Amino acid sequence: MVGLADASVATNPPGRDQGQQHTLPSLEEFRKNTAITQNVTSLNRFEFTVIYQNDQLITGREAILAIAPEGLRAINEVLKEAWIFQLHHVNLELQSFKEGQIDGQKALISYSFDHDRLHCQFIIYSNCFKIVRQDSSFENFYEWYRRIMPRAAQTELIIRRLIEKASGQRVEVVQSIFEFTLNFGDFETRAIVAGSPRGRNVDVLRAIIPSLPDEKGDMREIPDQDFYRIDLTLSRLERFSNNKERNAWYFVEAPANEYGRYLVLKAQLRNASTEQPGTDFNRIADVSPFDPDFGDDYRLALNEFLRDRALEGFARRFLGNWNFVTPRTF
Repeated sequence: MVGLADASVATNPPGRDQGQQHTLPSLEEFRKNTAITQNVTSLNRFEFTVIYQNDQLITGREAILAIAPEGLRAINEVLKEAWIFQLHHVNLELQSFKEGQIDGQKALISYSFDHDRLHCQFIIYSNCFKIVRQDSSFENFYEWYRRIMPRAAQTELIIRRLIEKASGQRVEVVQSIFEFTLNFGDFETRAIVAGSPRGRNVDVLRAIIPSLPDEKGDMREIPDQDFYRIDLTLSRLERFSNNKERNAWYFVEAPANEYGRYLVLKAQLRNASTEQPGTDFNRIADVSPFDPDFGDDYRLALNEFLRDRALEGFARRFLGNWNFVTPRTF
């Protein structure tokens, strides 16, 4: 058995686990024939969130104390099925109680797996469940994603059943969200230009935002102006394989700090009940309902959404003529 950090983590899980392990392509195959993705070396943050309809489902200390140990057993099973056996690195943390009150805006129960390459958190809030991974190399993120995310929906279902048992209420799922955050910076143009080839984030954004009003309200090209930041948000209902409809969100942030050296791209795939935009104001808008069958979304979120649309589609439009780096943080 070959270890990642030590002999407790196998790089090639044999037998029954191999089928699940290879439901996603290798990183080499994932990057094949890509212009932007092949140059992404780091990921800033990843979140998988399942949101419940009834807020404050867990309202007391007793419920938290009942859910916590059962949830820990479920997390242990997920890690073992992913061929990760370093259970001594799993830490359980409960929200501190002040006079028996619970803060619904903060994590109630958190299971943290502290590993140098496969680190992540499984977090229970009063109205949602999250799997969170902090910044890392893209190579390590991809390996973690291949191991954990095929089991994400089943893990959430187990946690949801524990919440139902402790609260005595049915838990209704209303949204599932995949969110990938990447940083781009140190832009160098590949075009033939006079002077320094270095560019600011506003120079890069010129491909999709050619001009904005200046301080007098006159339209001017954005590289000729100074901004504290520029934020762009796009949302659209998109169709994926197997005729699945999901709401795709693309957020671009261009802060002025660090002399405008960086852009932040947040790509978010939402599965929720969504009104479809139209032009007929005389009829009720069509609604795309929440799809309860999201167990397979980990595949389309990574391949069809992050790679094919967010990076090779959207980001390529403004990064295609630039060399760049993808720092974990800045």
